[in-house]
Amino acid sequence: MIYTDRLLSNPKYLDLVSEIEKAELNRIFCGHNLDHFMDVARIGRIINCEENIGLSADDIYVAALLHDVGRLQEYEDGTPHDEAGVPIALSFLEEIAYPEEKRTAILEAISGHRRQAEEESLLTELIRKADKLSRPCFNCPARSQCNWPESKKNKSFRY
Repeated sequence: MIYTDRLLSNPKYLDLVSEIEKAELNRIFCGHNLDHFMDVARIGRIINCEENIGLSADDIYVAALLHDVGRLQEYEDGTPHDEAGVPIALSFLEEIAYPEEKRTAILEAISGHRRQAEEESLLTELIRKADKLSRPCFNCPARSQCNWPESKKNKSFRY
């Protein structure tokens, strides 16, 4: 997973993840740190294997590691993180020399991970599903204050 390794060793990426963590220090709800990104990646990889989807591990990990990189901008100026994350992710994809022909799929997964569209790529669907499944709502100390509808909350452990 050459591109995953490049991203995880990129100082700018690690600094951004650290800044997001700092911005969420007093957040009582689910966080958006490297643990969350890795949970999304691993769950995505498991689903990919279980359902024989055929996506590469590198594509899954890179999309998962970048899916919430717009969080800091959302906290700073209110831009939804799925929108803010696209140009940020593109700069990281360029820095790690991610193949140009695969960048669009990663960027679509980032911009589409919060809402289901009629037509979407397998990677977008996978990242959205893994993102939701990564949340242990059944054991969350802030669950009574969470604004997620009950129908969306994970009430059991699957992955």
